[in-house]
Amino acid sequence: MSSIREYKFFRSFSAKIENWHIRKAESLWKKMRERKIADTERRTAALSSDGGGKSSVALH
Repeated sequence: MSSIREYKFFRSFSAKIENWHIRKAESLWKKMRERKIADTERRTAALSSDGGGKSSVALH
């Protein structure tokens, strides 16, 4: 899901549920984005430190 769609989802979510402030929905969205970015960076680092072992084997 693109980040703008995620943002719109949490904005609409906060509008539908009583006592859910927009700030709370936005902070939840930001935390999820940070986790997603951290996970992507971790995977990229793992692949680069691996030396491309799996991909180089698949090419042979």
